[in-house]
Amino acid sequence: MAKNAEIEILRAISILMVIAAHIPFILPWESAYWWPIFKVAHFWAGVDIFFAISGFVVTATLLRHIRSETPLIALKSFWIRRFFRLAPLSWATLALSIVLAATWNGFGFFGSPQNNFYDAVAVVIYGQNWHFFLCTSAGWTTCGINRHFWSLSLEEQFYIALPLVFIFSRRWLAAVCALLIVIQFPLYRPNTSWLWITRTDAISWGVLIALFSQHADYWRLAPTIFRYRHIGLLFVALVITAICFLSGGLIVSFFVGLIALLAGLLVWIASYDRGYLFRNAENQRLLLWIGKRSYAIYLFHSIAFRLVKEGCARYAGSADAIQNSAHSVVILAGGLVLTAAIAEISCRLIEAPFQTKGRAMAQRIVAPKTVAVPT
Repeated sequence: MAKNAEIEILRAISILMVIAAHIPFILPWESAYWWPIFKVAHFWAGVDIFFAISGFVVTATLLRHIRSETPLIALKSFWIRRFFRLAPLSWATLALSIVLAATWNGFGFFGSPQNNFYDAVAVVIYGQNWHFFLCTSAGWTTCGINRHFWSLSLEEQFYIALPLVFIFSRRWLAAVCALLIVIQFPLYRPNTSWLWITRTDAISWGVLIALFSQHADYWRLAPTIFRYRHIGLLFVALVITAICFLSGGLIVSFFVGLIALLAGLLVWIASYDRGYLFRNAENQRLLLWIGKRSYAIYLFHSIAFRLVKEGCARYAGSADAIQNSAHSVVILAGGLVLTAAIAEISCRLIEAPFQTKGRAMAQRIVAPKTVAVPT
């Protein structure tokens, strides 16, 4: 099935927002140059757009497979594809963080090998969101540099349960997702709180959009007004701006619920793949490249920036010597270039080959080879 180019561009926007959100934590900077930007706008909600996209794409995939496979076969093939899609690249990133912390860590930018190992264990058991919460809110000191893996653990917790509900109680799936949205929408969920690290409303919006796409009214309710030139792009700019301002938590108490709703709205419009948000989306090569490699970029960008920081500090002679705007610009540019390079290499050598292997294994489960019986 061909990729939805508009969804890919939304992925690109999401990962760029996430990198922007992490800038205060990974760059040596001067407050006069950087801090005012992050006082008025926050970018962590790029993750919520990812959640909505993931809910839509995963559910659409399940819908395709359930038509031709028995429930148990569909369940097995889904989890195999999902494992080979995510685990190899994730584990490679975690292993690299441990190795770098032990071998090329003269200024402590890579944390400690022990704490990065604790991160790895939490990720492998799909509990990094809780590990992240305990480090940020409960004073634990066992977190390494891989705290951003919390969102992957949250997704995987959801996707362990989703196929079970989907296959064995499918008629209740829409109601369950709608209930999750309604319950969570009015809640005050401050950044890094336990409600924040367990939020599932954006993913649930994605699931509902995929289910709705199978209904006759899906095309009857297509937002055709976005066919007019520049309306879609203006709408995206306004929604992303609203999300960034809402993310500060200073406007309404239910800001996380509103962000999930806006993320779902973007994914719904993009799901038609008719150029409603981005005209000629298939020609936006840079954004499509970023979107295709967004998973690798998400995993490796923290390591890439730290590698550049370590190199700059070694060249300058100390970590204090790079605490200025000039080095911040160098590290920003170098980190982005290195992130792109690592993402491309890891996509070619790890992500794509293992995805192919996962699909092949799932296909063997779906259609096992017939063994000839001697007569």
